Amino acid sequence: MIFLDILSPDFRDNPDLRDGVRGKDYLRDIVLSLLVAGRDTVVAGLTALLWLLSRNLQVQERIMEEIDRILGPSLEEVPLEQLKKMCYLNVVVYESLHLYPPLQFNIKYAKRDDILPDGYPVSKGCRVTYCNIPNFLLLFISK
Repeated sequence: MIFLDILSPDFRDNPDLRDGVRGKDYLRDIVLSLLVAGRDTVVAGLTALLWLLSRNLQVQERIMEEIDRILGPSLEEVPLEQLKKMCYLNVVVYESLHLYPPLQFNIKYAKRDDILPDGYPVSKGCRVTYCNIPNFLLLFISK
């Protein structure tokens, strides 16, 4: 269940979804998680990026060449238009996030009976948790 689902009329008007662990406490926990995790995910993402860069001098040099080519000697303020031109830096950041995702697990709740792409049935209300770390896939389904 995504955050916007909680705010939808389906959630507000359905006591099965609204009451118990998925009621006000659930909404409070989701909002708190978003506020706290927002900072932690940035730190985790930057930590992984810097660690990967520390292990690969060639990538560091290529990023610096791109920065010098696009920004020149002045690094005081980087306009968004210039930042958008840094294709290699963008690829490095995305690859770092791919290899070490800050949010390694994702939890959703089935709003209705469904079937996963591999044919596994999921009943309404089941919690589906998956791990999105590359080369390591886990899928947990629980009621």
